[in-house]
Order: sequence, then structure tokens, then C-alpha cells
Amino acid sequence: MNYRFAYRPNYDLYSATTWALFALVAVAVPAGIDLPAQPFQLAALFCTVLAIVRIAQAALHGRRLALLRGRPLWFLDLRSFRRILRRVGGDDLYLGHGFEWGQPQAQAAFDLAKRDVRSIVPARQGESLGAGWLHGIGADREQPLTLPLQHAMGHTLIVGTTGAGKTRLFDLLIAQRVLAGDTVIVIDPKGDRDLALNARRACALAGDETRFRFFHPAFPDRSVRIDPMANFTRPTELAARIAALIQTASGSDGDPFKAFSQMALTQVVTGLVGTGQQPNLLAIKRYLQGSVEELLDRLLSDHFRTIIADWDHRIPEDVRTARNVETRVAKLVAFYRRSIQSHPEWESPAVEELLQRYEHNREHYSKMIASLMPIMSQLTNGVMAELLSPRRIRSEDQGISDTQTMIRRAEVVYLGLDTLTDGFVGKAIGSILLADLTAVAGERYNYGVSNRPVSVFVDEAAEVVCDPFISLLNKGRGANVRLFLATQTLGDFAAKLGSTHKTRMVLGNCNNLVALRIKDGETQEYVAEALPRTRLQYLMHMQSASTLSDAPMLYSAGATQRLMEEDAPLVPPPYFGALPNLEFFAYLSGAKVVKGRLPILRWPEERP
Repeated sequence: MNYRFAYRPNYDLYSATTWALFALVAVAVPAGIDLPAQPFQLAALFCTVLAIVRIAQAALHGRRLALLRGRPLWFLDLRSFRRILRRVGGDDLYLGHGFEWGQPQAQAAFDLAKRDVRSIVPARQGESLGAGWLHGIGADREQPLTLPLQHAMGHTLIVGTTGAGKTRLFDLLIAQRVLAGDTVIVIDPKGDRDLALNARRACALAGDETRFRFFHPAFPDRSVRIDPMANFTRPTELAARIAALIQTASGSDGDPFKAFSQMALTQVVTGLVGTGQQPNLLAIKRYLQGSVEELLDRLLSDHFRTIIADWDHRIPEDVRTARNVETRVAKLVAFYRRSIQSHPEWESPAVEELLQRYEHNREHYSKMIASLMPIMSQLTNGVMAELLSPRRIRSEDQGISDTQTMIRRAEVVYLGLDTLTDGFVGKAIGSILLADLTAVAGERYNYGVSNRPVSVFVDEAAEVVCDPFISLLNKGRGANVRLFLATQTLGDFAAKLGSTHKTRMVLGNCNNLVALRIKDGETQEYVAEALPRTRLQYLMHMQSASTLSDAPMLYSAGATQRLMEEDAPLVPPPYFGALPNLEFFAYLSGAKVVKGRLPILRWPEERP
């Protein structure tokens, strides 16, 4: 029967003490009685050797038991951090220290979980939250845990409850990608001050603090201005980007109000692009909310200049003498209609799009975009107008950025969304900025341009998840974009997306999974099921007794042990709820499961 409980009480210590006492007795006996000393000396030597052997075994077993007490918080200074990175190498991502979790570790944890661990090893003084013995099982084999960068392209999902260590893991990963020269984009719905500060410190550690850019609606004077409408290949992209923010009552993409709003956005954006203007949120809102005569006047005039030579001198008299814009546009539209009847080739798709907006009943139009206008208002009111619809004075204005510019300059951008103050606006900002990133990733995916590595870190990812974000997960690998998503529970995605199917799309696109402490039972079950399974052994004790009714003196009894084996999760769901702070299980690249612990980076002015 090949079964042994590795964490039995330290009987070796008792045995060593006994043999040591025998050795002392063997030395002392000849002095008290008149007997030859040599046999007692040989016995003393024999007992001493056995005592030393048992002491060594007791020390080894005692260390194994002591490791079950867990580890204290681990502060890592920057010099040691860089030494570890040199050891790891530039092709791997350092995740902390730990060990591979396989069948032997699962068996040891299974055996310990059936017992009172505190009866085996005393708790550490001032013990922190969680079961430290989970890491103690393999702490004697700790080594740096790494994830190959090529596997990080498959994206990484980080799950953990509040305070479990998601931000500290982000600090560790962000610092490495900044030092490697990546473009780094951090999207933080809560606006964690430490996360922003440590990203700036990482830039200083890399030797160029000017790479850092800060955005936060609550601090407009310190924030970089970002144009989320700067990057697109077709006007319909911008329309879909904004329309994705509309929350419909049915939760369906087929909602007629959402579809109409997207059509209205397409018409306005097409008009702006057709007149050579850069669309931004403020300009789009202006033409959605008011009349489009001014825009249509400019679009028609530009169109006629391209098809009619010397148009400015050949403008029809009734158009030239119009007293106001409304009359002038009406005359221009009538001239356009007559012209395309005789010259069909003069028809312009951009003009036709805007004419639909111009000729639509205004009262009906206002009702159909009623769900869109609150979004546009909140993204363009007050300081948001300048933060998200900046006016470019120069093409290389240092105070204005967009995703393409961030990537070109290898910037490190912290985007604090301030959702605790205004959840709706914060989520809308995050979603629209991610949509802009998706558009840039699409260009990189299609044309292979500007393939500098981009690392994107999204805390509380469910707050900003949207359809373009799912597309980014699908196509990010081909665009050299790595995504690291953090969430507290998987139910957050389902609640935000309103669709189990879309939730599976998000989760299915993350090849790497890091699980810190998880309190939600459904999330624990999902993570446990995502990991491989194993076979665990246990002893079954059986006792029997029997007697014959006609011969009661013929009594028989028996006791047997059987070694049983069963299929079980490699990491059972309750273990995820028992993890101490800064400890995790990870499933890397669908290849191996590891148990690890995170260091806290100690920046120069910090003290542990």
C-alpha cells in the first residue's frame, strides 16, 4: 500500500530525544556500577548515531511543518527586482515566486484539508487572512514564475476580490513592460492613486518620466486631452463607437432606437468627413441637436466645386441671392436634385446621407435619438468638452493625444475614469477609448503598421466592456496587443453585457488565468473547472462483526483498510476563497498550473 501522510506530527523529534537519553544512560551506567565500560561505550556510540540521524530527520520534517505557517508580506526593492528580471530574461514576464502545482501538491492539500491544520502547526503571530499552508506545501521548491511573452499575446484574465492583490500584480507587470519600452495603457475605472503613482515611478525607473501621461476627469488641469474620435477608416466606425454606449431596455442590438441613433450618427459623421473636418464629440453633438443646414451648405458647395469648373462664378442666381442659410440650402438642394436627374454621375453618397438627415421630420427625429442625446451631453459638458473634444492648434500639440499618438511615442498612459463619482460617464469614457484602441488595432492587424508592442491593463474590466472591446480580444494578438483584464467576479461581465454568450466570448479569449482570493462561489466553480483534473488517494477503513443465531459463541470480527482513488479537481473551489492576500493560483497558456505569491515593489521613498 503506497500511501503516506506527509504532515504527520514530528515523531522523529521524540525518537531523537529517546535515543539521546539512551546514549546518556549508556555513558552514565559504568560510572555507578562495577562493569566493563567498553560495551556501554559502544552502546552509547550506537545510540548517539541514531539520535543524530533522527535529529536530521526531525529538522527536515520540522521545516516542512513550519512552512505550513505561510509567509509574511514580501517587499521587493528595485535593485533585487532588476536582478530577478535579468535572471528571468527579456522574453518572459515575471509573475512572482512559486512552484508548479500538480498531483503531489493536490494530494497533500487534500490530506491537510481533512484535518485541523492548527493542531499540526501553530499559527503565525499576527497571522493574515487566508490559509497560508496552501503555499507552504511547496514553498521549499520556490522559484521565479514566468510567462513567455508570446503566450501573453493570448491575453490574461486576473480574478480576485477587493484587497486580494490585483493592483499589486498590475504594478509588477506594468513596471516590466515600461522597462521593456512597450506602449502601456492603464484603464482604471476607480481611479486608484497608487496605480497611477507607480506607473509614473516605473517611467522614472526606465529613465524617461516624460513618457507618462495622466488622464482623470476630476483633475482636468493635470490631465492630458484625448481625442477618442481621431482614429478611423470609415465614418461608420465612429458612429458604431458612440452607438455602442446606448443601453437599450431590451438589451438587444436590434433595438430600433439604437439602430436609428447609429444611422443619425453616420449621417453627421459622413457630412463632417465630406467637408474635410475632423469629427469630434462636440461637433457631432452640435449637428445632432441642431439643424444641419450649415454643414449641408458646405458639403454641397464643396461637391459642386469638384464637378463644375469655376463653380464660385457659376452659382445659380437664386442660390447667390438667398437671404439666409436655410433658403440658400433649400435652393442648393433643389439644384442638386435637378442636376443628378440629367447627370446621374454627379450623385454623391455623402450628400445623400446628409440629405436624409435634412429632410427627416424634426419632431420624429428628436424622439428617435432621445436615448443618444443624454450620452452626448454628458461627454461634452463642462470640462469633458475640452478633455474629449480638444481643439488642435498644431498637428503635434503635446497636450493632446490619441491612441495612435500614444503608440507612436511609446507613452505610458494612465486613464482614471472616476466611476465612483459618476459611474455612467466614467464607463462611457472607458468604452469609447477602448473602441478607439480597437480601431487602431484593426489598422495594425490589417496593414501591419506600427507594430510596437502594446500592453493594455484594464482594472474592473466589466465596467468598460463593450462590443469593440470583444473585437480587440479577438484580434489583439495579430495586432501585437496584449491585454490584462482584472475583475472581482465573472458575473460582473454577464451583468454588464446582458448575455451569457458574450461573456463566454470574453473569457474564451483569455488563454492565461490568474486567480487570487475569490469569494464568489460561481466564480470559484468556473476557475476550478477551467483547470485540469487529477486523481487523489485516500484510505477507507472498514470494520465487520458477525455471529450465528444458533451458535452465538461463534463470533467473528475483522478490520480492513483499502486504498481508494477518485477523480477530483486539481484545485477545489474552496481553496480560492482561502488564499491569503497576494497569493494566487495561475493556469498559464493552457499548459501548467502554478501556485505563487506576489512581492510588493518598494519604491525609493517607501518603507515596509
